[in-house]
Amino acid sequence: MGKLDLSNNRYSLAVIFLTLGLLALAVQDVVMKDMATRYSSPELLLIRGLFALLLFQIVLVVFRQHNPLETKRAGWQWVRGFLLFMALACYYMALSVMSLLDTVAIFFSAPLIATALSRVLLKEKVSAGKWVAVVVGFVGALVVVRPGGESLARIGGLIGVAAAFFYASSMIATRYLGETDRAVTTAYYSMMSYIVFAGVATLLSHLVAVSGNESGSLAMSRPWVIPTLREFVYFALGGVSVCIGFCCLAQAYKMAEVSSLSPWEYTNLIMAAVLGYVAWQDVPDLNSVVGSALIIASGIYVARSADSKRVR
Repeated sequence: MGKLDLSNNRYSLAVIFLTLGLLALAVQDVVMKDMATRYSSPELLLIRGLFALLLFQIVLVVFRQHNPLETKRAGWQWVRGFLLFMALACYYMALSVMSLLDTVAIFFSAPLIATALSRVLLKEKVSAGKWVAVVVGFVGALVVVRPGGESLARIGGLIGVAAAFFYASSMIATRYLGETDRAVTTAYYSMMSYIVFAGVATLLSHLVAVSGNESGSLAMSRPWVIPTLREFVYFALGGVSVCIGFCCLAQAYKMAEVSSLSPWEYTNLIMAAVLGYVAWQDVPDLNSVVGSALIIASGIYVARSADSKRVR
């Protein structure tokens, strides 16, 4: 009987966790895009975060997970939570004025940013070929942003790039925290961070909006909205999805290196294209297809490079 390769098995399991997490988050993207026409981005995160934390707390009780707040790096947990809050706040603002595929395509330049940051911050080895792939991926993101396009969509694209940078930074923090903290702890701090930071941002958004500076189509500054019963159901669905998604992502990045695992996040582009067509009949244009193709090609190259390294 051949020797069991625990390293490859661990990596494969990490990829499975990552894919399940992305699928769960793709479902909540559909829900949140519809809600973003009425709610500000911080309020979306606040209400969704409250549902997610409630559901997560129930899961902890059922599976007898004690003291999820126990951490050796509390400060870094809050830093990571703030980075994730900024990433998703920017993401929902971009989503309110762009198609699902375009928003996801720009956002998923984050793994390329994470690949670059992993070399600087985590001292992980990044080959010359990977650096070329990073540049090609950024070109793809620029094609999707359409610098000379419609003003509102261009603003949404730039906000999407900001979301990608914040998310990439949170991926590095997740890997760092994975050395000492449990995945359940990291996920729990994420949800608490959303509530704290989104609560403050929602109040500021409301005050700015009622003073006569509402942001229009962009889900930035809007008055507080009391959800209807149907919207509460949607928020609950989003809470379930994000609860599952965060747990899976935290576990995935605890089990594998950022530079080798992050390219697999590009599978979310396929999910976004399918869901965007099913929900809103969005058909990708040439910029979306070309830009997404460049990003996917870059991700595949980096993934194959990482696989070859493990084989050697």
